[in-house]
Amino acid sequence: LSSGINAEYGDILFTHQQTNIQMVTGKGKATRSKTGDETKVTISEKAGLTLPVARIMKLVRKNRVSGRVGKGSMVFLTGALEYIAGEMLEVSSMKAQENKRNTISNRHLYLGIKSDKELRDLFMKGGSAIRSAGFVTDNALPVSKKASKTQKQD
Repeated sequence: LSSGINAEYGDILFTHQQTNIQMVTGKGKATRSKTGDETKVTISEKAGLTLPVARIMKLVRKNRVSGRVGKGSMVFLTGALEYIAGEMLEVSSMKAQENKRNTISNRHLYLGIKSDKELRDLFMKGGSAIRSAGFVTDNALPVSKKASKTQKQD
């Protein structure tokens, strides 16, 4: 058993038969790895996704969606959720840019979903609504008779 002390950070490193235990005072549990250069690759990184697959899997198991959950199906579900979220952000950011805004609000999200046919069918088909987003009518605004008479006189 050999030990070394790193005075710069106050870390203590114990080495025994290719197993490294690195302990940082007051920072929680020690970490073990076979070699110091090895890094863990997550399922999300392997699949090339941004959203965490493990967290989606944990939520599915916690809500008891199914008795058995496979990793491959969770990768597919996470990929689908990431795609839908990306599409929603894309159309809502275009609506925010049209209104000369830098921040996407609920209104921009609603207008973006309403403008895209597939997203509208997915989210608005069942009569759902987005809170504090207002509404968009499909009917044209009625033209008042007084306004048309005043325009003819000019």
